Amino acid sequence: MIIELESNRTNTAYEKLMSAALETLVPAGAGSPLLPSPPPPPCTSIHLHTLTITISPLMQTHRGERAPGSGNHSVTAHDGRFLTTVGFFSRGAPVLKALQRLNVDFLRINVHVNSDIKDGVVDSEDEEDSDGADGDSDTASVRAQRPRRRHLETTIDLRCLPRHMEALSRNGMMGHLWANDALMQEKRRAQGAEAEKTLAQLRRHIEDACLRPEMALRGGVWEDHGAAERRRREQQAKEDARFDADARQGMDSLIISIARVGGELRAYRP
Repeated sequence: MIIELESNRTNTAYEKLMSAALETLVPAGAGSPLLPSPPPPPCTSIHLHTLTITISPLMQTHRGERAPGSGNHSVTAHDGRFLTTVGFFSRGAPVLKALQRLNVDFLRINVHVNSDIKDGVVDSEDEEDSDGADGDSDTASVRAQRPRRRHLETTIDLRCLPRHMEALSRNGMMGHLWANDALMQEKRRAQGAEAEKTLAQLRRHIEDACLRPEMALRGGVWEDHGAAERRRREQQAKEDARFDADARQGMDSLIISIARVGGELRAYRP
């Protein structure tokens, strides 16, 4: 499932709409008493493999009206301006609280970053070296001043969150399979704790992606979206090739010859 929040959809009304949409996916019994109950979905439980949220934060100079008591305050980032949208992911904000209750394996956050979001000038390390030695200097100067748009993403593996592991141990065979493996249990607890921490600090990570993209890329949470897409395509190609090889091997083992022996039909492998 993909949710995309457009850059001009940042006020409190859209925050409420987004949190209400997410609440419809929250498992029964995990709802928030602070929000009106949305209509129940036709199925009793929704389990998502991947939820992708795409946002495009911008700088604004005037604060919009915030939801009282939501804890979702705008942050002053540069020259009195603040980043839109990031407040949706503050601790205690309805959107983040809904995300923390979803039954989802992977949460992917896509952030469109414009390099003029902070100071309007592209850093030299951000500018692609597309001009040769004989290139036009005026063109190079224009390109140096032109903001470069970045697309960063992070994927949080939520499969080992404590509540997911508890549900797995109660209802799934995998939970029983690893119940006596102390090393595996410890590894899963560590992965769950790291995922929980990343999700709780999602606002700070998004601010880092917007204001310090190069540093954020080196921090281990974010990666370039283009590089991530290439990695996924390569991984999918390897899996497809392995599946095709296994399928061919399986088909070869099914090839048989049928011949009549006396009054009977018998099957032989070639």
